[in-house]
Amino acid sequence: MFRVQERYTGPAGEIRYSEAPPQARFVNRTRRVALKYVAQGLELYQYRQQEIAVKAGHWMLLPSDESFEAQIPQQSQQTVGLCIDLSLDTRLEMDLNALGTSFWSAWALPPLPYSRVHEQLMAGIQNPSPPSSGYWEDVLIPQICCELGKHMQNLGDFKERLQGQAKKTSTQRHLMEKLWLAQSYLQQHFRRSIRQQELARHVQLSPDHLRYCFKRVFSLSPGEMQKKLRMEEAKRMLKEKNQSLSDIAFQLGYTDLAAFSRQFKQYYQQSPSEVRKQDRG
Repeated sequence: MFRVQERYTGPAGEIRYSEAPPQARFVNRTRRVALKYVAQGLELYQYRQQEIAVKAGHWMLLPSDESFEAQIPQQSQQTVGLCIDLSLDTRLEMDLNALGTSFWSAWALPPLPYSRVHEQLMAGIQNPSPPSSGYWEDVLIPQICCELGKHMQNLGDFKERLQGQAKKTSTQRHLMEKLWLAQSYLQQHFRRSIRQQELARHVQLSPDHLRYCFKRVFSLSPGEMQKKLRMEEAKRMLKEKNQSLSDIAFQLGYTDLAAFSRQFKQYYQQSPSEVRKQDRG
């Protein structure tokens, strides 16, 4: 049985904390565009005759006025998460529902470790008593709506970019899921060297097909995306952490400081030392 605890009800929507043991089952119908975030465990959703697995760190979006069933596998640990019904801007809700009906139906989205939304969702779970009621309306829900708007635009763009690779919507979705999985893998492991063959094996695509489709969708090759993730993390660490440049380079997978500094300057047109000095003014 799912245990649900209300965290927020107001003009921005409803937010409920949920936890459930293995083999628990829940049947419901969405009243609004609904977001499910899983912080721990695994939940399986039955929706429009398809099964969608939502793992820890992932989130799923369901259109409004849709029936679904959720269950916890017997072998899973207890699940913990948030159920969020969003009162969206009418236009945004119409666009999300239209996109879901025409292309994605329900969207199981990968972890977003560098997204502000991910941080806010985790804070909503870990802190049962937020500092003020405005936390939900002023912080969490606006961030979620902003992120959903970006995903809505991205999904539309992805659909167009994949039409040359796959004509059937089901095939486009399957390929997009693999590309998202590849992106998620890079986000989680960018600090170490990742060979193209390793990434291709992980998502079960040929290296050439993965490289071509990945760049077509994300406008970056896997190697370019890993470099981007490393450089963004390097800049964040330079500003927020009082660590030596050598330590930062080592933590980001570089074997020597010179290679890190050279790539950083090529990317930002400034050396790591210049960025740190400029930030500390």
